[in-house]
Amino acid sequence: SGAVLLVRLIEGSERGAGTALAELAFFGVVLALVTWACERPLLREMIGYLRQRDGGVVAPSP
Repeated sequence: SGAVLLVRLIEGSERGAGTALAELAFFGVVLALVTWACERPLLREMIGYLRQRDGGVVAPSP
């Protein structure tokens, strides 16, 4: 992601495990925000389908 590369450019070349985990978390947040912003109608449709489901087992008719 461009955001993670920008942080690396600003920060420098020294990276430890904590920095790698922070970059991974930052990437996940940016990915979630961009997905939500670009795919909002699709996500609403998906949530609508999930809310309509019964979730129960349909009993066979006699």
